Amino acid sequence: MRGGYRPGAGRRKLTEGEWEALDKLRGRLPELVDVLLDRALGHREVDSMGRVYTRSPDIRAAIYLIDRVLGKIREEAAVESVDVAALVEALRGDGQKTKGS
Repeated sequence: MRGGYRPGAGRRKLTEGEWEALDKLRGRLPELVDVLLDRALGHREVDSMGRVYTRSPDIRAAIYLIDRVLGKIREEAAVESVDVAALVEALRGDGQKTKGS
């Protein structure tokens, strides 16, 4: 059998609790995006005693945002075989062979 309706296919139905959680998130989405941007770019924060702390950028938050905006690269497309010896030779640009070639 090819194509057509298949039992269990498609997106699963959300429960009432999941719909409620989605509605809460939708309402605060701009705030959540600001938090992610702060983490991705790094920021300064002041504690209750007036001390200033600098948070360094979080690469995982940056990658997450880029993946969400531009789309995630498929793993099989990202992995490619590379001839390291040829690459080193091309980068050196002087025509010398690398050891072992």
